[in-house]
Formats: sequence, C-alpha cells, structure tokens
Amino acid sequence: MGQNKIATQDSLRMVAHYNYLGFCLKQIRNCQQRQLCISEHQAQLDPPRRSCRSSSGGFMRLTFRWLFALFLLLCTYPVSRIVAQLQTPNGVDFRASSSFVAQNVTFPAGTYNVKPSQNDIETLVVSSADGHSAFIPCEPLDSINPAGKTELTFHRYGSSLYLKQIWVKGSTDGCLVPSGPAEKNDRKSGKPTKETVPGTAK
Repeated sequence: MGQNKIATQDSLRMVAHYNYLGFCLKQIRNCQQRQLCISEHQAQLDPPRRSCRSSSGGFMRLTFRWLFALFLLLCTYPVSRIVAQLQTPNGVDFRASSSFVAQNVTFPAGTYNVKPSQNDIETLVVSSADGHSAFIPCEPLDSINPAGKTELTFHRYGSSLYLKQIWVKGSTDGCLVPSGPAEKNDRKSGKPTKETVPGTAK
C-alpha cells in the first residue's frame, strides 16, 4: 500500500467535497434569483402584503441554513476518518526484534501493544508488559482495497528504525505515525528501506 495511492485518495476525496460545496453555492445563487423574481412579481400584484425586506430576510435564513449544513459536513469528514483508523478495541500486538522510534519516543526491542487512546482520537498508546509506554500521534490513512493482513510498516535508515504505518486486516483505514526530529534528520541521508512486522488484532 503505497503512500502515493493514499495521497491520491485523500486528494480525490477533498476535491469531491469542494466540488460539492461549489455545486451547493451555485444552487443557492439560483434560488436567490428565483426568489427575487417571485418577490418582485408578488410585490407588483399585492404591494401592501409583500415587501423586499421580508423576502430578503427569508432568503438570508435559507442561505445560513445551507452554509451551516455544509460546514458540519466538511468538519465531520476528517473526524469520522480518524475514529475509524484502528477498528480494533484492544489494539494490535507486535514484536520488534530491535529498538525502534515512534515519532519522538525510542522503544527497546520487545513485545508491544498499540491501541487508540480513550481520551484523544488522534493519539495512540504504545505499551509493553515490562513497563515501556508512551502516547504517539496518529494521522488517518485509507486505501481502496481492505488490508490483506494486520501489519506494521517501519522505515530504516542505517541502524535506526522508525514506526510509520499500522494496518488491520479487512479494514481500509490505517494509521500514519508522523516523522519526528530524528527521522527528519536521517531522511537527509537518502531514501529509507521499508520493513514490515506482522501484528495480531486483539
């Protein structure tokens, strides 16, 4: 699952949302023109009972409702993706054969569990049975096809290993761990080698 495919999906989704927003605004403008024509016609037929101010006020209320509904749609889209990123209540277990870095936290080799935080939908908890634990940020990923297996993707620069992605079998939603200062510095030396580690969804 390449990051190019993921980025393309995100771009297409955002373009679709903005196209839909443009369509709705066009519909509002058309509605405004029809409303003004109707109001002018009714004002000519019955001036004492219809005024420009009353028709304008009704249109403004309608416009506000449309814009408010579109605002809620655009705001809830990224939140819904973040909530769905790891669809497993008890997270994913995995074993790291060497030390690794998750964002800006270094973990020794061992067996770990990574799961969503109960208090912050954009945060994961990485923990081990021997007491190593830390909170790391998580950005949503999606794929056209469901993941074929539960796995974690790492980027290696020489002897340094960085946790990058988490996928759960059967889900099109995944998690991207943002690069920390150490990884950004190592990235200057060249492209990383990708390594995958199998995981077990709990």
